[in-house]
Amino acid sequence: MATCKYCGWESYGSGCPNSPTGNHEHSDDEKHCVYCGWENYGSGCPYSPTGNHVHGSGAKKCKHCGWESYGSGCPYSPTGNHEM
Repeated sequence: MATCKYCGWESYGSGCPNSPTGNHEHSDDEKHCVYCGWENYGSGCPYSPTGNHVHGSGAKKCKHCGWESYGSGCPYSPTGNHEM
């Protein structure tokens, strides 16, 4: 099970005592949003600074949209580029 990179807890959401945003962040879980644990990509994350779901790295997919290549055209990335 993935754990918060700031405090080691397994839970998602708010309440992290060590995070600068106060939210837990699971950056080592590529199958779920690092902020809320949701499996989907796109908008609607209540804990993400951008409001979009962001998955952890390691799946060889864009962490913002799930696309399997690099380059421009990501609708959810703050930079507009796909990021692995």
